[in-house]
Amino acid sequence: PGHYVFDYKPLYYDPEKEKRQKRVERIKKELGIETSIEENYKPDINFRRTSIVRKRRDRSALTRFIIILTFLALMFYILLFTSYFDRFVDLLK
Repeated sequence: PGHYVFDYKPLYYDPEKEKRQKRVERIKKELGIETSIEENYKPDINFRRTSIVRKRRDRSALTRFIIILTFLALMFYILLFTSYFDRFVDLLK
């Protein structure tokens, strides 16, 4: 089969209104009239949420790594520098 053609025309498209809005924006820029903050305000809530989740996940991974590393170091110390390991081996015999 061949490719599908997508020919979408918006229902409420007004080219005159779009031209008028662009012209008004251009004139405001030329005259130095600033638009209100509310018109340009776009919150970036999703980015903040994902960054907070990422920080929390990284912090918990680091904490888990430190706990595992500490446990392994303690076991290594017990095996090499104490007599507990020798006693344990004697009990197994």
